[in-house]
Amino acid sequence: LIFPAGSENALEIYDSLKYNLHFNVFGASGKTDHAEYVYPKGKLWLGDLYVTSESFIDEFNGVLDSFKIDFIIPTHDTIAVFLTKHRSELHAKVVCSPYETAKIAENKKLTYEALKNYPFSNRSYQNIDEIVKCPVFLKPYMGAGGKGTHLVERREELESILTKNPNYLMCEYLPGKEYTVDCFTDRNGELLFAGARTRERITMGITFHSERVRDNTPFESIARTLNDKFKFRGAWFFQVKEDEHGQLKLMEFAVRQAGTMTFYRQLGVNFAALSLFDAMGCDVKVLFNYYEITLERRLEGKYHLNYQYEKV
Repeated sequence: LIFPAGSENALEIYDSLKYNLHFNVFGASGKTDHAEYVYPKGKLWLGDLYVTSESFIDEFNGVLDSFKIDFIIPTHDTIAVFLTKHRSELHAKVVCSPYETAKIAENKKLTYEALKNYPFSNRSYQNIDEIVKCPVFLKPYMGAGGKGTHLVERREELESILTKNPNYLMCEYLPGKEYTVDCFTDRNGELLFAGARTRERITMGITFHSERVRDNTPFESIARTLNDKFKFRGAWFFQVKEDEHGQLKLMEFAVRQAGTMTFYRQLGVNFAALSLFDAMGCDVKVLFNYYEITLERRLEGKYHLNYQYEKV
């Protein structure tokens, strides 16, 4: 079961598995979304499925039982935290890193505190008086896709924003190039893959143009450090950006799959299938294709035509 099923990263997981003979793929969402135009009839459940509801676990288990689900792949940070926290109460196995890792990944304040002494740490400020120069970048403790962020040029503007909402992380401004590093860690804690890709033409937090970096070494080094620091399992990713001196600084990491992981799937790294086989106790390895590839994305339309016909 892919849950929720209609986001870009969820649809990438579906595309990763829909032709795989080993898996029967279902989806579920708490509201009508794009998944309704993608999933075959009888394989999508749409209803009032929200983790904030007191009856969620009972209703969710009903969906799991109805579809005879063995594995759940969470596609949202908050969903991953909730499902991993309540693993023992669910009627299917959650394919995700442990709760302790998911909780830190969801909250950027916890992330920055855990990694503050590492050279790739993005500098953050506890109060305004620590800031030596502007601009600074404000981001909410929890969020994704750039929602609620601010690039602040003046101290007066910063004070005004924090007066209205003090729950912002104040960070150094990173003016350089931005990258995502897609990773996979097996059940033994071994990092089997870490591949960096560029983030160009970013809209709604989604990368619309991406290329493979030529020197993956510094990105893989950070990946191994994170893998040693936290306990991962399955697919995960992190994002870094260059500071004014060209040094890579960590912005965030996540224990879910990213939509643009489709980039490395074209090179042989099927993160969803790897994660599922690993969850089944199988030993896996990555068969990587070393050729050049460029990703260009677009928005796509799907249509339901209310027209009945008997012959074509």
